[in-house]
Amino acid sequence: MNLYHLIQSLNPEQKSQLLHILQSESKSNQENLVEAKFHNGLFCPKCGCTENITKFGFKNGHQRFRCKNCGRVFNEVTDSFLMGTKKDISIWKKYIDCMLNHFTIRNTAEICGINKTTAFVWRHKILDVISSKTDKEIKLNGIIEVDEAFFNISYKGMRNLPRESHHRGTKANKRGISNAQVCVTCAIDRNKNSYGKISNLGRITIDSLNRLFENRIEIESIICSDSNSAYRKFSEGIGCKHIEIESGKHKNGIYHINHINSYHSKLKTFLRKFNGVATKYLNNYIVWVDNMIDEIEELMNIICKQRYRSFNDRKLIPVI
Repeated sequence: MNLYHLIQSLNPEQKSQLLHILQSESKSNQENLVEAKFHNGLFCPKCGCTENITKFGFKNGHQRFRCKNCGRVFNEVTDSFLMGTKKDISIWKKYIDCMLNHFTIRNTAEICGINKTTAFVWRHKILDVISSKTDKEIKLNGIIEVDEAFFNISYKGMRNLPRESHHRGTKANKRGISNAQVCVTCAIDRNKNSYGKISNLGRITIDSLNRLFENRIEIESIICSDSNSAYRKFSEGIGCKHIEIESGKHKNGIYHINHINSYHSKLKTFLRKFNGVATKYLNNYIVWVDNMIDEIEELMNIICKQRYRSFNDRKLIPVI
């Protein structure tokens, strides 16, 4: 209301200047998105055609294009996480800034002037795109440390649970490692490239290792792990040398698993601040730990090119 009264106190010339500034900012944001989306030239998101594309007017401030090959009408946000959004790009930038500073959903919603549910959905729209980018690009090579961490299955925020509900922090109903826990298998090389996901329920298996790291580990890499036999057999299967760190020892020459242990410690500390993370979203938070882009403009350029996954078909336990 204070802002409203302040605007009302402006004279017509000042109001005109304010409107010009806001429109210029909005136009600049749109132009930046167009450049980011079509940095290699215009293309149709439906048929991939790069020719016979013409301008097709404006709608809601967006320059539209039409593909004469298939008839598809599109703009710079078509098939991206921004498609269908009713908020200005400046709000998204403000949201990303809050996210990079690890603000809570409640605080972020207040700062951006959006609903808490919207703030939560936006978080996972962005993390979906980063996760997709990581899946396509991350390759591990050289000395690679691998290990697993375990988290109790969480149905936080869900209804019609497949088991009786219980309070956060309740111990698993089975002792030790069991199918009541998800196994998060992670790997990190000496170049600080990391990759981790929910691989299976309970103890790690060779099959789950093959699925998780398929085409992701370079030939002639050296895999360093604890004494779990699954890692030795997996290494033999992909033709990589395996170095085993015996129980009770910290290193074997230049080989150790200190980096992966540090990674898991960092992951658990990071997750603790969210007061429990639903298992269906756990993979996104794993990506957030080490693969989040920390520059707003760079992050906007990346996420404006891809679409998020549907929220309706996410598995409660996203085992690969």
